[in-house]
Amino acid sequence: MNRFITSLCNLCWLASALPSWMLFQLALWFPRRTQQRILRRILRQNSAILKNTPFQQRKTQDYDDLRPDIDRIMHGKKNQLTAEPILLLEPTGGSSSGTKLIPYTRSLKKEFQRAVDPWIAGLFIRWPSLLFGKHYWSITPTTVEPQESVVPIGFDADSAYLGRFQQFMSRRIMAVPANIADGQTPEHARFLTLVHLLNTPDLRLISVWHPSLLTEMLNTLHLRFEELLLALPEHRAKKLRAIGCNPALIWKKLKVISCWSGPISRPWIEQLQRTFPHTVIQPKGLVATEGITSIPLGSTLDVAAVRSHYYEFESEETGQLTPLWEVKPNHTYHLILTTGGGLYRYRTHDLVRITGFVQRTPCIHFLTRNNMTSDLFGEKITLAHAERICAELPCSTIRFAMIAPEPHISKYRYALYLEADAIPAGIAEYLENRLCENYHYRHARNMSQLEQSIVHRVERATEKFFTKLSPNAKQPGSIKMTALRLETDWNETLLEPEKISLVKVSRNLDVGNRRMNELFARANRRAVTRAEGLDELDHNIPHSLTGE
Repeated sequence: MNRFITSLCNLCWLASALPSWMLFQLALWFPRRTQQRILRRILRQNSAILKNTPFQQRKTQDYDDLRPDIDRIMHGKKNQLTAEPILLLEPTGGSSSGTKLIPYTRSLKKEFQRAVDPWIAGLFIRWPSLLFGKHYWSITPTTVEPQESVVPIGFDADSAYLGRFQQFMSRRIMAVPANIADGQTPEHARFLTLVHLLNTPDLRLISVWHPSLLTEMLNTLHLRFEELLLALPEHRAKKLRAIGCNPALIWKKLKVISCWSGPISRPWIEQLQRTFPHTVIQPKGLVATEGITSIPLGSTLDVAAVRSHYYEFESEETGQLTPLWEVKPNHTYHLILTTGGGLYRYRTHDLVRITGFVQRTPCIHFLTRNNMTSDLFGEKITLAHAERICAELPCSTIRFAMIAPEPHISKYRYALYLEADAIPAGIAEYLENRLCENYHYRHARNMSQLEQSIVHRVERATEKFFTKLSPNAKQPGSIKMTALRLETDWNETLLEPEKISLVKVSRNLDVGNRRMNELFARANRRAVTRAEGLDELDHNIPHSLTGE
């Protein structure tokens, strides 16, 4: 009976998303007409807001340009960015900036829906077996610091992005309750999630933001397998004990894993593919709190969400803005969004590349964020540079790689925190050479502003990374694992206690050696001075007294 209800709910979900999927397929042939219609709708709805500056004359803007308007919205002011009422302010954490609050309107929710529906319908159509089992979506309830705001802050859960009917359906096909993490530590929430998943033999789809979230869950499965079995019904525990701790056999009907596949996520993707050799790993499209840019078609293409927002692309070479329908293949652009939530020519700071076309609509490949730079002494280490270094490390089976500045004696240096099976002896020299490709870093080293970089071998780094950032995250799902971090205290989190003490001892020895060298230098100077004085005295003594 339960399987029948699950299949029925999946079919109802497919039926509700199918019309949007059909319209999306049609729009792929007419991107210009579709995009122009979206822009006209946004401008018409907000004509009173935009009357002072015509759209074509508006400059691109960052979140900092919106802060005064966001503050007024929090205090209950109307018509500040959009003529439509603000339903809530959704928090999002940037990799290099503090929390941002993005206004959400009914129009913006519909724009998201016009991308989510084709994605969901496409999953069911491409892999029909998904209709006959349950799903696991990593639900990340918003945790927000108290703020004075008349407007509500944050969705209750990720499923709020869906329509009401689809929320109703999704609750009946999810393997794990949406409130599983409420009031729980991350470790206990992970344990409870695994209990529910182990009790779901017909699991067909897993959707998580970053693949490392799933690999960490699988690590917990291996470490606490017997303990997890004790929390299951006896008949299920007996069956799993006979199977053993083999995820591919425990969830042998798992068809699709949907997760982020940015440049730094390759090690976790490869680990998941080894663990589930018969499961499709589908990369997620380019999605942010501000807007959705692309959705996956099948397992290889990310096509522009042509029916959602109005997209423009700023050329890296000329700075010229190009609409979606005029972009050129194999060109790199900065992404600019205009949405029904009151963002007009908004710089997402995403660098993207056009990889091809589906019908007449471009496929968009995310490259990197372009607004994150570590710049303590003018060295200007960018995220893109760090990503290239970490992606090309001469190591096997890399599980974690991240570059960050760290204090060293009275200066700073850059450290690579690396977890891998085989780390070659010359990795420290390799890191320094790659960093020195950056002229500004090389100059800072030549000026003795920075010490030589170092490589720290770490263990269980992914788990420690999320443990460190989770308590301070305004929204757990907003934590992004990147190849570059700006914090300078990662030793305390990622290194084992004995390694930390060795670092401290090394620092103390370095300081001691410096002091000893200074003392020796002073003693040598005094000895030289004394010798020179004796020579002068000897020169002034009469020869008769010396017997010469």
